[in-house]
Amino acid sequence: MRRCSMSPSRDGVVRRHARRLTAGLLIAAGLALPASLAAAHDGTAIIQAPVATAVARTAVSLTVQVIWEDDGHAAVDATVTAVLVAPDGSPSTPVAMELVDDTGNFAATIPLPAPGQFDASVNALSPTGTLDVSLPDTTPLVVTTTEAPSTTGSPDGDTVDSSSADDDESGSFPLVWVAVGAAVGVTLGVFAARRVRSGRGDDPSETVSR
Repeated sequence: MRRCSMSPSRDGVVRRHARRLTAGLLIAAGLALPASLAAAHDGTAIIQAPVATAVARTAVSLTVQVIWEDDGHAAVDATVTAVLVAPDGSPSTPVAMELVDDTGNFAATIPLPAPGQFDASVNALSPTGTLDVSLPDTTPLVVTTTEAPSTTGSPDGDTVDSSSADDDESGSFPLVWVAVGAAVGVTLGVFAARRVRSGRGDDPSETVSR
């Protein structure tokens, strides 16, 4: 009479392990599938929210946001450039715009050939998109300069502020006239005293008889 063994065969153990391994792989693939679908993008770009600020008479700061059209995610891996367009329609050399945050904002400072109002064309690759932006007029900007006081060299080699020297000269000028007036007054007083003395000597009433 044949006896049945209660212990599982080797083939059964292998099959059970294989089923468990397959189930684990399917679960892992199912968990990874939504993440891969979310990371995948397709379509074109939307370039929006342009902010242009004149930072000088020949320079404008420009910021734009680039997102994917299909899901609105930030296109942080896009290549973005800005091309200045002259009033006659002729383009200039593209300026690379750098990513400034994780929301898809790109920024650059665009040089201008002269003060005035220009347009710029923003172009994106991966995803592809284009936006025309009207830049602000830089003509009204006023550039202020501060003039430094002129200096002259003194005979001993020290530097003398010409404005201070002029103030000293203007302040000493009245003193010179005061001194001259005082000298003239003293001279006139001495001359008058001598005339008085000479007049007294000629008066007969003051002659003393011996």
